[in-house]
Amino acid sequence: MPAAEACFVVAGALAAAAALVAGAGEQYRLMRVARAGIGAGLVSRGVMGVTGRTALLVPWTPSRHFQDLDRRFYGPFCLALGGSILKSTYVSSR
Repeated sequence: MPAAEACFVVAGALAAAAALVAGAGEQYRLMRVARAGIGAGLVSRGVMGVTGRTALLVPWTPSRHFQDLDRRFYGPFCLALGGSILKSTYVSSR
């Protein structure tokens, strides 16, 4: 398991990403690029999770239970969320 500090860092990063994706600075090109980066990162994480390659992304060895949950729930959720962000970023930039 990751340390509690690492979990808090990830939670903070996700909260910042959520605020960015929610629409702060819609008119700025840099914000759209940042949203695209967030979406691409989530899609990449989802692909790694669904294919069982999460161990390549983390410094710890995922347990078998985590890998099962990753393939069934976490990976597909990341794919859906990342895809939605990418789609909304593309549509809003037109």
